[in-house]
Amino acid sequence: MNLKAIFSTAVFTAVFLLLFVQNGNAQDTVRDIQLRDIGAAKLITPLPITERALPELQISEKRLYGQSISSAGRNVQIITSEDLQKLPVQTVSEALTYIAGVDLRQRGVMGGQSDLSIQGSTFEQVLVLVNGIPMRDPQTGHHQMNLPFDINTIERIEILKGSASRIYGANAMAGAINIITKNPGQNGRAYVSTFAGSNFETDTASGEMYYQSGIRAGVGIQRPKSGHQVDVSYLNTNGYRYNSQNEQSRVNYLGRIQALKGTFNLMGGAVFNDFGANSFYAPPYDVNSVEKVTTTFGGASYNLYKNQWHVYSNVYWRYNHDDYIFIKDNPSYYRNNHFGSSAGAELHVSRQIANRHFVGGGYESRGELIRSNNLGKYERYYHSFYGEYRMYFSNNTTLTAGANAQYNTDFGWNIYPGLELNMHVYRGLRFFFNAGLSNRLPSYTDLYYDGPSNIGNANLQPENAFNIEGGFKRTYTRISWQASGFVRDVNNFIDFVRDSANADFQPRNFQHVQVKGADVSASYKFRNIDWYRVAFTAARVSYTYLDAALLNDNLESKYALEHLRHQLSAMFSIRTGKNLSHSFTFRYNERFKGQEYGVLDYRIAYNHNKWRFTGDVTNILDREYKEVGFIPMPGRWFRIGVEFKLN
Repeated sequence: MNLKAIFSTAVFTAVFLLLFVQNGNAQDTVRDIQLRDIGAAKLITPLPITERALPELQISEKRLYGQSISSAGRNVQIITSEDLQKLPVQTVSEALTYIAGVDLRQRGVMGGQSDLSIQGSTFEQVLVLVNGIPMRDPQTGHHQMNLPFDINTIERIEILKGSASRIYGANAMAGAINIITKNPGQNGRAYVSTFAGSNFETDTASGEMYYQSGIRAGVGIQRPKSGHQVDVSYLNTNGYRYNSQNEQSRVNYLGRIQALKGTFNLMGGAVFNDFGANSFYAPPYDVNSVEKVTTTFGGASYNLYKNQWHVYSNVYWRYNHDDYIFIKDNPSYYRNNHFGSSAGAELHVSRQIANRHFVGGGYESRGELIRSNNLGKYERYYHSFYGEYRMYFSNNTTLTAGANAQYNTDFGWNIYPGLELNMHVYRGLRFFFNAGLSNRLPSYTDLYYDGPSNIGNANLQPENAFNIEGGFKRTYTRISWQASGFVRDVNNFIDFVRDSANADFQPRNFQHVQVKGADVSASYKFRNIDWYRVAFTAARVSYTYLDAALLNDNLESKYALEHLRHQLSAMFSIRTGKNLSHSFTFRYNERFKGQEYGVLDYRIAYNHNKWRFTGDVTNILDREYKEVGFIPMPGRWFRIGVEFKLN
């Protein structure tokens, strides 16, 4: 069965289910529908008091009126700022390692460089956004996680699994990560924090003990119609093995101003990331390689809600400089200097057109350019036109359909249609379903890079994929759970391959890849249960199973089958006394090619008035494991931190 037949069958099934569940109750008001959709506590048909749903976070899509997590027709997971405080992490990259279905493959500590994958994708098939504005890098997906915003500025992280091209366009083939920053100022938020740690092992080359440390500070001001926040941070480590040092400096600004009957949101920042690149790209020859990546970003958006209208617009600019030296003591031997820029603007308008109907559309324009001593000088431009329609049915069921048509000056037109269904089944149990087409454009590294062990391919064509997903979810007062399955078919799959061990890797459109999987998650917030002065507070567990197949497997592949077959993540938190909390986290990963490992981490936190003290032990069992290539990850580490906060 071809993709068009599958998609047609999926749409027919969704429409049939909608007609089947209609019960004729057409008296819901528009206000009730909007409240329910945004995540208000009051449901139209209240559940019994023991099972009543809690208010939920609204998903921050930039299209039609947002949806709560439970009413979305897709697999969405959230990491809140409260979760970030419980996890033994210092960066966004580290936090994402605790989400099943997300494969965050770090090359060292503190996420100095990280490759992001969702549900068996490559690191080029996932899009990262900040407040809905894309962080696409035209050079390579390796730099998407080089973010100018520190972990202390984050309100929550939204993980959208499955095709998101209908919403965000190209390169959101397997999903998107949307990072939502905190409200600027937050009643005059000011803080300073610091941390330090070590594994108490010694660098045999320098004789120094390995360490990591960091300091963060921020100050904000909030007025009735505006808020402003400035944050700075500095993270540093001399590594945990030879040439694995990492130094990260960040500065950013967030602002919000109410004017012209709407709200302006401003953001900008820069990150300077300098790290040892031992075995990153060409092992074992690059043991003395170093790299410095500098990213500068600025953006502004405007939101206006008036009567039944919603107007959204944004402008943004991102600049990235990647300086790679193959031998740090001899830069003239081999050095890459890549300068990439991207800028864009968008205008979106949506409106409620009837009692249960919303429609919206918009236009987005974007330009990308690269200037490089290796890749050359190139530029390309995008023009996207999109439209969406959402209908609310009388039984808490929603149907959303739309398409994104994008023209690219290098590859012409691509259209990404999509469909989402969220259907109330029984007493809060909901069935969700989504299907969509998507693609991924080759990066400039895919097209033109020539290195010590790789060569480019200027004849590459975009990848094309069809994604279908369905499952069930339910949210109670204290417990919520979700279970789903998906299939993703990718044609013209781009992968670095070679036909012999002595040949260079080269990207080619040679494979048809099919990825199938299942995703299960559950969380529980305990009632005030004390056991010998120990209060259980929360528990969370998630599991993802993936199975991928290369339908023409006749060459050695570099990335295609590097996915996790089994991924389990669990967290359990307790409180001892009034101010002392403990969090235990466990991750079990088994890759398709056989490597498996389990990592146990722990955080203890003490809160007293304006002070917060933390102690972390990561990789308690001192497991040996690798996330990327031949790079061993750190063993057992100890870390302490302190924060002073003033509102």
